[in-house]
Amino acid sequence: MAAWIEDAQILAAQKELASAKDSILLITRDVEAYLDPANTHSSALVAPKGFGKTLILKLKRVLIQNDNFRTLPKGVIVDRPKDRPPILSKDIIAVLEDSGAWETIWQISMALAVLKGYRDDQEARDHLSVIAEHFTDVPVVNNILKNPYIESPFEIVHSIISASRSSFFSILNSASIVTAAFARFTRPTALFIDNIDEYLEHYISNRMYERSVFSRQYIELWHNGQVGALLALRRLNGINPHVKVFLSIRKEAFQYAAKNEVSFANLRAFTHELRYNRDDIRNIIKNNILAEPKSNLCDPRQLERRNVDPVTAAVEAFLGQGAFYVSNVGTG
Repeated sequence: MAAWIEDAQILAAQKELASAKDSILLITRDVEAYLDPANTHSSALVAPKGFGKTLILKLKRVLIQNDNFRTLPKGVIVDRPKDRPPILSKDIIAVLEDSGAWETIWQISMALAVLKGYRDDQEARDHLSVIAEHFTDVPVVNNILKNPYIESPFEIVHSIISASRSSFFSILNSASIVTAAFARFTRPTALFIDNIDEYLEHYISNRMYERSVFSRQYIELWHNGQVGALLALRRLNGINPHVKVFLSIRKEAFQYAAKNEVSFANLRAFTHELRYNRDDIRNIIKNNILAEPKSNLCDPRQLERRNVDPVTAAVEAFLGQGAFYVSNVGTG
């Protein structure tokens, strides 16, 4: 197990995840509560970038997947974007500034992903047939329903926002057909979605410091694309308790929702926030150093010292005692 994993997308196998859990993951009270296999309530994992959301979300899937659930997506541990988002017209951007529009898109995408994940089941096929009958004149939906390579929430979201203007609005206006079919589906399912923020980051990467109206619209889109997923999670939980949705969002989007969503008090019940204090961060550094092969340490003998703070001993083992304190050459 390599230490200093910066991106948990590297950890793609259950064995690697188990190794990371036992070595570099700091099991705080928040993490322990979230990973409890008995905790199967739909929820969004909330944390700033770099706090380990992906690793913990992946571990959640591994820990709860059993005969009681069919876990989705298939083939990978969590759903994440495969494509860059499409170039959007101004009128579509104006719609996607609103969290309600994103809620509808995510509801459709999550519902269809679950039904398509059970294509081997007659009940799911019956529901998909009802949806197909309603959308016979909407090619995008027909393609989503028939194409075996479009089955995850991100693939469906991407198809919807890439659609023509008329198809896009037809889909949003007929969302109730999809959610009605989803509400009647009775198979126990757990759906895992990650990296919503990264999918939408393409729209704001070069616009964060611009002051134009257009750039502000993109920033609203980044926030509300994530808030909409949280709204959809809560809505789908209310209409179908058989399906559990687990996803991650950035803390910035959560704070944005606190200021802008009238239903925020209700949304909080569907979130799980990761927090690390100073001691937690020190222990994360220690765990990574201890996961390193001793051959990579400057002075591994420091680990054997008694009556020394374990974090200090680990850092001195990694850097060497002479480099534990470094003077600023300008100020001394």
